[in-house]
Amino acid sequence: MQAESNRAFYDFADRSMMVAPIYSIFYVSVLVLLGLKAGKWLSPLRAFGRMALTNYIGQSIILVSLASFIPVEPFVSYKTAAIVCFLTVGVQILFSSLWLRFFRYGPLEWLWRCGTYGNWVPIRKNNGEGLDTAGL
Repeated sequence: MQAESNRAFYDFADRSMMVAPIYSIFYVSVLVLLGLKAGKWLSPLRAFGRMALTNYIGQSIILVSLASFIPVEPFVSYKTAAIVCFLTVGVQILFSSLWLRFFRYGPLEWLWRCGTYGNWVPIRKNNGEGLDTAGL
């Protein structure tokens, strides 16, 4: 019984390793085509990506904080987890777009840059620099 289960697992793993490159090529191709066709529609994601470190750490802080308000049960349902995660990402996309209208970098990206360069890098945009949001 155990030997059959192990054999089935390894057969599945072998097949998935053969198919994985095809899925990867398909996934990257779809993203490139989507980016070309829907570039303006997806433009808020540029700001979200430019603040990736801040958003990553921010998600951890937000979700751990929210977990203290969710009633303690053996597990959180997939539906509740998905809704909370989508709302968190949505708020972060809005926050990132607004933040980058006034600042050059996200807060943690700025700290990282200052530490890398060894001196204080200006974070605020110049007066006319923040008016054009096409460059985000």
